[in-house]
Amino acid sequence: MRIKVKKSHNKRSNKVYLPEKIVYSLGLEKGIFYNICVGQLHEQVFIEGHKEDTEYMYVPNEIFHNLLLLSNLHLNIWVEEEKTNIYLGPVVGVFVNTKYMKYISKGEIPFSLQKHMEAGMQEGCLLYYFSINDIKWFENKVKGYIYAPKWGKWLDYWLPLSNVIYDRGVGFQREEKPLVKHIRNQFTTHPAMKLINNCDFLGKWKVHKLLYKYNEVKQYLPHTITYKTFDKVIYMLEKYQHVFLKSFYGSRGIEVMSIEKSDGGFILNFYNKGLQKIFINNESGVKSHIDSFVGDKPFIIQQGIPLIKLNSKKMDLRVLIQKNDKGKWKADYCQIRLAQENYSITNENIGGRVVNYRDYYDLLNRLNNYAIPTEQEIYNKTIKIATYIEKEFGTLGELGMDMAIDDQGGLWFIEANSKPDKDPVPGIDDTEEVGSQFIHVLKYAKFLTCKKNGTLTKNAWSITLRQAMDKGNATDITLPKHIYEKLEDSSNISFKAGSMSLNVSCIANETKEIAYIPKQFFKKMTWLQEGSKYSLRINENQLCIGPVIGVFISSGVIRKLRKQNPIFRQLKLIEANKKAGTVLYFFSLHDVDFIRHKILGTYFNTEKRYWETSQFPLPDVLYDRGGGVLPQQQAKSDFIREQLEKSNSLKKLNTRHTFDKWDLHQKLTRYKEISNFIPKTMFYRRYKDLREMFKISNALYMKDCYGNNGKGVMQVIKLSKDKYKYSYISDRIVESTVSDIKELVKIFEQQFDSKKFIIQEAINVLKILDCPVDMRATVQKNREGKLDITSYPVRVGKRNAPLTSTRTGSKVHRFEDFFEKLPSEINIDIFQLKNKIDAFLLTTYECMENAYGDFGELGIDFALDHNFNIWLIECNAKPGYNSLYKSYDKDVIKRVFLNPLQYAKYISDFKG
Repeated sequence: MRIKVKKSHNKRSNKVYLPEKIVYSLGLEKGIFYNICVGQLHEQVFIEGHKEDTEYMYVPNEIFHNLLLLSNLHLNIWVEEEKTNIYLGPVVGVFVNTKYMKYISKGEIPFSLQKHMEAGMQEGCLLYYFSINDIKWFENKVKGYIYAPKWGKWLDYWLPLSNVIYDRGVGFQREEKPLVKHIRNQFTTHPAMKLINNCDFLGKWKVHKLLYKYNEVKQYLPHTITYKTFDKVIYMLEKYQHVFLKSFYGSRGIEVMSIEKSDGGFILNFYNKGLQKIFINNESGVKSHIDSFVGDKPFIIQQGIPLIKLNSKKMDLRVLIQKNDKGKWKADYCQIRLAQENYSITNENIGGRVVNYRDYYDLLNRLNNYAIPTEQEIYNKTIKIATYIEKEFGTLGELGMDMAIDDQGGLWFIEANSKPDKDPVPGIDDTEEVGSQFIHVLKYAKFLTCKKNGTLTKNAWSITLRQAMDKGNATDITLPKHIYEKLEDSSNISFKAGSMSLNVSCIANETKEIAYIPKQFFKKMTWLQEGSKYSLRINENQLCIGPVIGVFISSGVIRKLRKQNPIFRQLKLIEANKKAGTVLYFFSLHDVDFIRHKILGTYFNTEKRYWETSQFPLPDVLYDRGGGVLPQQQAKSDFIREQLEKSNSLKKLNTRHTFDKWDLHQKLTRYKEISNFIPKTMFYRRYKDLREMFKISNALYMKDCYGNNGKGVMQVIKLSKDKYKYSYISDRIVESTVSDIKELVKIFEQQFDSKKFIIQEAINVLKILDCPVDMRATVQKNREGKLDITSYPVRVGKRNAPLTSTRTGSKVHRFEDFFEKLPSEINIDIFQLKNKIDAFLLTTYECMENAYGDFGELGIDFALDHNFNIWLIECNAKPGYNSLYKSYDKDVIKRVFLNPLQYAKYISDFKG
C-alpha cells in the first residue's frame, strides 16, 4: 500500500489526514494516538480520513519537518499487528566511501547509483547515499544524497537515520578505517536497525575453513592452505601443477597470482599496472617474485582448477544471489567471466570479458563430450553453499558467488563477496530498465522492516516511558492495557525503582509498550529518561522499573566519566544496557549517602549524549567492579559493601569482589575434580618455605595474595646453589640476580608492599619461540542463569617474559586462530582440546560456587604445558576484557557486556 506525502499548512495540529480507503484498510481509528515512524524518527499523531480521490497523506508542517520528510515522496505505508505504530518507507541508507560521495556532490553519478535510486522509487522506499561524516547519531538523522525529481538533480538533505543499512562501502582511506569500524559497529548494535548483510567482508581463508567442516559442501571446495613459506607453494605445485596465491581480503583480481608448472620452469600471471605474464626457469626466481608480491599480507594457496574453456579461453562464473520479499535466496544471474587468451585470471576488472551463461550453454554442451551443469543446477548448488555461509557469518541478503566448472563438468566454489559488483553490462543487460539486482535488494529491505518484531517477556515487559499530558490526576500512570490487566488494584499501587517508591494510581491505554507518567516523576527521578526503554514487572501490586544496577568502580574512572572521557568498558556497558532495558549507573566510594539512602550516580543521558550525575536510589543489584583500589581507600570501600549487603532486597552479581590467593588455593584443593589442575603452592611464613619449594622446582612464582592484572607477581629461578634470578613486570620487564635467598624476599616485599604472599611451582607452559602462552577465559551466566563460556583468548608474552600481561605488549589471539597456526610438527586435535578446556572451565566455576557462593561472571586464567595438560593459574571476580577486546569479534564482545545485565534481571526477577 502506497501514499504520497504532502505538507499541510496547519502548523500546530497533530492530525494527519489519510485517504479514507487507507484508513479503513489499515484498521485505524479516530481519537487514538499513533506513532508515525520514518526511519528512526517518530512523532505522535491522531489520524483522520479525507475523501479526495488521491494517494496524498497530509502531514502538519511541524511534524513534517520533525520527521525530515520531503514533499511528494511515494512511500509504502503499513502498521504492526498491534496497530500502535504507522510506518512509512522503509528508509534505506546506502553506506559508501567518502570519495564516492564527492563524485555525487559534483554531479558525477555512477550508473549503479542511478539504478539503485530508480529501484527505491519503484519500490516505495526512501533511499539515500551517505558516508562516515554525514551522521548525527544523537538526533537520528543523516546528511544524505537523494535524487530530487523537482529539480532534476542530486541534492543533499537532512534525512531520517534509516531502518535498513545497505553497506556498499569499500576503498576507505587508511586514516578513515578506525572510524569506519566504529560506525559499522554502531550499525550492528543498533536495536532498531537492520542490515542487508550482517558482516562487512568475507575473508577467503575464513570462509574456506568454516565451510570445510560441512560434508555437504566440502566436495565443492578446492584444496586450500595458508601461505607461510615458499615450501608450501612447491608442495601444492607438485600436487596440482597449477595453484593460485590469493590475498585473504583482496578483490577485483588484483591481489591474485597464478603459478603453473611448465616444461623447464613456471608461468606466472598477476596484476601489476596491468595483467602480466612471465616465465621463470628456477624456483628461486619464483620465490623472489612471490616475496615481493605478498609482502606482509596474509595469503592463501589454492588448488588451480582445470577450467572449462570457451573459444580457447578459460572461464569461471559469477553468480549473484539475493534475498527476495519473503527473505528467501533467489538467483539474479549467472555470468561467464572469460580470461584473456593464454591467461588464467578471469576478472573483468583486469581485462576479462563477461557474457551470460544461458546464451552460451548450448555451445558449451556441443564443445564438450561431458554433461555441463544447467543454469538451474548452478543456482541450486550455489544457494546451498550460501546457506552454510550464513550459518557461520550470520544473516546475509546479498552475495556474489564465484563458481567454476572444471574440464569434466564438475562444479566448484571459489569465493564469496559480500559487496558484489552489480553494474549492468552493456550488450548483455537491459540498461534502460531497472534490473532485478537493484529491485531485489529493496524488496528484501521491505521484508526486514515489515516483519513483526518483539514479544513480551515471561514476567516482565519492555516499556517506553513518556511524559503524560497535562490532564487527569497528578499521580496517574497510564499503562498498556495488557499490562494494566495484570494489576490487582489499580488505585492503590506504588511506582518503584530500586529503594525509591511513589504512590500512584493507574489507568489503561491502547498502546503496545508506552507508559505515560506524570511530569513530577521525571523531576523526582531525574535519571529516568523520556523515550528510553525500560523493563517493568509487577510485584505485589508494585510497578517496578529496573532492575536498578549500581556499578561500583574506582573514583578515578568516575572522574573520567564526568569529564566525558569514558573507557571502552563503560561505553560497552551503556550499549548493552540499551538492549537490556535496565536502570544503570556508576558510583565510587565518595558517592554513597547512607543517611538519605541515596547514591550520587553517574549515568549516560541518551537524549543529550552526555554523562551526567543524579541522586539515585540504592540499587536492586550491586555490580562490583572494584570500588576503592588504593590501600588507603580499601577500608571505606569494604564498609560501603558491608552496609549495602545489609539491605534485604539487594542482590549481588558476584558473591565476592576479590580473592585471597591462599584462601582460594586451600578451598579449591579440597575438590578432587579440580585439585589435579592446581600447581603445588605454599603460603610464605619464613625463609625455609622458599627453600622447601626450590626442592620441588627450580622455577617458582612469588605472588601477592591480593594482587591482580599481573601486579604483585615475581618469577624466581634458582641458577645455582647461591645464585637466584628474579624478574617481574613494572612499566617494563625488570630482571636481576641475587646471591641470598633472603634478599629475594626483601626485594619482593619492597617492590610490591606485600606482607602476605604465596610461593607457587612454575608451570612449564607452552612456549612459541621462547614466548610464554596462557589464556584468560571469561565465563558468565546469561539471562536464564545458565553458564556461558564466552571466550578464552590466547595471550603470547614477550620472549622469556615472566608473565603474559597485556600491559607489556603481549600479543592476543582468538583461540581457534592461534592453534590452527601452530607449526605442523605440533600435532594437536583442536576440537578435542577445546572440549577438554570447556569441561575444565565449567568444573572450576562449579567448584568456585560451592566454595564461595553464586557468581555472575568469573575470569579464569589457565595455561597449557608442553604436553597440553591444563593448569589453573587463578580466578578473578572482576575479569578484565582487554584480551577479549583485542581478539574476538563484535558479537562476542557485545555478549560479554550484555550477559551481566541480563543476569542481573534474572536474579532480581525481571526475567526475560
